Amino acid sequence: ATVLNQPIRFRNFFRTLLFAPWAIPAVMTALNFRWIYDDMNGVLNLILVRYFGREEFIYFLSDPAIAMFSVVAVVVWQGTPFYSMNFLAGMQAVPVELYEAADIDGASAIQKFFYVTLPSIRHVIAITVLLSTIWTANEVQFVYLLTNGGPDYATQIFPNLALEIFQGQHLLGRAAAVTLIFFPLFLVAITLLTRKMLEQAEL
Repeated sequence: ATVLNQPIRFRNFFRTLLFAPWAIPAVMTALNFRWIYDDMNGVLNLILVRYFGREEFIYFLSDPAIAMFSVVAVVVWQGTPFYSMNFLAGMQAVPVELYEAADIDGASAIQKFFYVTLPSIRHVIAITVLLSTIWTANEVQFVYLLTNGGPDYATQIFPNLALEIFQGQHLLGRAAAVTLIFFPLFLVAITLLTRKMLEQAEL
């Protein structure tokens, strides 16, 4: 977002390109990454073996030690456009006068980022983190399509567990109860964040 906020060439093109992961349907993304992560014929293992001299394949979705990291990487890849565009919109709303004043005071680019940009978009960061946490906690399609909670429940999450309970045992009430486990935590987080933002707005 910081780079795309600068007056670089083809900036609009790169901004449009950034939306690509967000525009691709989640099912298509998951199936593509299943091919990329494939133990024997995946393109990622092919690159590691052919160009980096690795002798053994990495079992990205079959090894309990790294399966969750592999799934999280896919979720982050698809969610990056949302985070970046939110941050970019927040940066563009920062008054130019603040940067001009920082230039007069002799602030470097790093100092302007930490002392002007970040404090000015703290509300955007907080809301983005909260929304991404809620959406990620309720994300089921990537886990379901990539690992279905395996191996050895290493990637099991509550939404996928609820789906298994409903489909396998036909216990709708228990499945619904599982999906509501995080609701009190999210409610508290939303309440605290809203109260904090209102207090700062009144200052």
